[in-house]
Formats: sequence, structure tokens, C-alpha cells
Amino acid sequence: MLRQSKTSAVIALIFALAACSGGSQNAPVTSLPAATSSTAVKAPSSPRHGGLHSNEVIGGGPGKLQVLLGDTALPNGANLSAVNLAIEAILVSDASGNVTTVAEYSSPQVVNVLNYQNGNATSIGQGSVPETTYASLTIVVAAGQSNIVTASGTTESLTFKRNGASMSSAGFGTSTVTTGASASTSATAAGYGSGSVAITFKQPFAVDSDNAELSVDFNAFESLIPAGSVVASQTSLSVAATQLQGTISGNVSNTGGTAVQNAVVVAVDSNGNTDATTFTDSNGNFLLHTISSGTYSLTVYNQYTTAAGASITSSGNTNSAASFGAASGVTVTPGQNTGIGTITD
Repeated sequence: MLRQSKTSAVIALIFALAACSGGSQNAPVTSLPAATSSTAVKAPSSPRHGGLHSNEVIGGGPGKLQVLLGDTALPNGANLSAVNLAIEAILVSDASGNVTTVAEYSSPQVVNVLNYQNGNATSIGQGSVPETTYASLTIVVAAGQSNIVTASGTTESLTFKRNGASMSSAGFGTSTVTTGASASTSATAAGYGSGSVAITFKQPFAVDSDNAELSVDFNAFESLIPAGSVVASQTSLSVAATQLQGTISGNVSNTGGTAVQNAVVVAVDSNGNTDATTFTDSNGNFLLHTISSGTYSLTVYNQYTTAAGASITSSGNTNSAASFGAASGVTVTPGQNTGIGTITD
């Protein structure tokens, strides 16, 4: 249960300062940091709750899959020091519903996603899986051990909205479904239930080698919501094969050349899917990451509602439009940053 007495103040700290000046976006990294001791990856054990073992072949020959977790930074001025996710297991499911356990922990591995922002990531699990095409990735989280910490040191529980619909202005997060683990096909197969939530990203990906990697962006900017007297999460992930991902960077300024803060920048792929979102920092800079190679169009929002329902308003813009098309035909190349220069807002 959430502690009701402190959360109103916490909510104000998270989002009321969004228009204030904040930190800068970091440059993308090409080498990912090793897992810290708090997120050290253990070899997957036999599932403690039954279900499929990670070495049971349901497709082709055995391959290896490693899952990396990072985050898109919170809006400028957000006053949080930690968003802690207590990870119990990582599961994958193929098109026929067969489930494989990638990694599982005897006690949850707690990861502060705010430590891994703007293209940085840490390994949260790896294991042998059949080489095949998978329909979904599921991260099982112990809800009762997950929390947020304010800059002043106050710890509050994190409630996960289940079966909720994305409220994003751009439709971001529609590929992510959060359920009680007992209601999730993958998590049910592994025997998880009360006290666990299953965060499932439902888009196909292939494991076709012995060193496949998936990068996952928790995107706290989209996922956290101030909801009355609670702090809840409408978790909305971006996922990309590490070997195929790149980044897009640029700047948003007004007609006088002054930086526009907290403008939301959205990347839409050639199939119309919203693959990544971010916002501009105090210098107007932005970085879109965890985005697969391909061609994208960019839209800038001066008024934006996140997947969780938080309202973000830009400042410094001279364009009165709530949103506008900023660029099209932007090509993302694996391992490379595509700089698009300055967008006038």
C-alpha cells in the first residue's frame, strides 16, 4: 500500500518544476557500462515456480540473449534521485506462446534506472535461449520492492497501473502492457503471481546468434504519473536490438535563436509506430535513443500529454502550434548518431 500522507508533495516536486532549468542531455555512448554489483547478472537457474527452463529448445539451436536496461531522463527540474525497479525475472515468448526464461533471481535485483540515462544501460539478465523469432519480452517486477526516492531522500512506493491505456499525445507506449503476473501469459507460465507485475513489450524480435542483445528504455518521462494522492507508473518501453540501434540528436530554438525548453520530440517510423520520445533540455538540445535503424519523421510538441497522463508544456517557443512536423526522412544507422541541426519552433 502507498503511504498517502507525503505523496502530494512528492508529485509537485516531480512535475511542477518541469518548466525550470535543468540538466543537459548527455552524448550517446557506444560502449555500455558493465553491470554494477546491485544488478550483477546471475546465470539463470531453474525457475523457482516451475515452467520452462531457459535451455529447453522451442525453435532453432541455442543462442544467447542479453537484456540491457536504461532510461530517458525526467523533465527539466524533476526532483528525483531514484526510480528503483525490483527485477525478478526476464522472459521471452514466441509466436506460438512458448515461454523461455532468460534470467531469474532468488531475490529481486534492484536497478535505479536514473543511473542509466540517454543511451547508457546496464545488463539486467542474460541466458541461453533458442534461436528463433519472439513475439514479446516480459520483465517481471516485484511491485512491493519497487519505489521512487526524492532528492531530499523521501522514499515512496511505486504503484503500477495494470491494463491501462496509453494517454500519450503521440500514441507512445501502446506496445507495452502491464498486468498482474498471474494475468500475463509469459509470467503465468513461469508461475509468478500475487505481488509481481509483468511488463510486456509486444513487438517481434529475433535471436539469431550467440551474442544477441536487446536494449530496453524504461522512459520514466513517459511512464511516471502524478495521480491524485499516489505516484503510479503507466510503464511505456522502447526496445531495440543493440546491434541495430542508433540515435538522433538536434536542437529546438525559437525564431530569435533562443533555446526552447521541454518541447517533446517524437520519432515515428515508416510504419507509423511511435518508437521513441524525449524532451529538450535547458539549452534546447535533445537526444532520441533506443531506436532501431530505419527512416523516421520527427514531430515537436509544445503541448504534450505523456503515456501516463502528465502534461508537459514547452517554454521559450515563438510557434503557437501545439505540435508541428519538424523533419522527415531522418535515417538512423546502427551504431551512429544522426544530427539534424536546429529546428525552429
